[in-house]
Amino acid sequence: MLFNSYLFIFVFLSIVLTVFYSLKNKDLSICWLIGASFFFYAWWNYVYLFLLIFSLLLNYYTSVFLIYIKKRYNKTIYCKTLFSVGIILNLSILGYFKYFNFFIKNINLLFDIDLHEGELGELGSNLEL
Repeated sequence: MLFNSYLFIFVFLSIVLTVFYSLKNKDLSICWLIGASFFFYAWWNYVYLFLLIFSLLLNYYTSVFLIYIKKRYNKTIYCKTLFSVGIILNLSILGYFKYFNFFIKNINLLFDIDLHEGELGELGSNLEL
């Protein structure tokens, strides 16, 4: 399901917005949006839903740990270090899944070798931008 498809615009989006605005509880409506986002992402390829959940949990626990460090030690160097590690992990995940096969293909062409392209790295080559 693409953002510009009729299925998304007339079915998915209308159902999500109708339910979202009909819910009176703010927390419940946010949970509804998160669930709808997971459903939308899983519609394309459900295998990568686990990657999205892993990234979400990584960011959540990094922020929880940042708050804990700030309250417990009140040292900005620890917070900056943890924040940097979180950003590096997120960019590493993005870099692997978006650019791994790109670099392997170019290395194979440049050096005339046959390195194996990873199956997990094919996410980036499947995206249509």
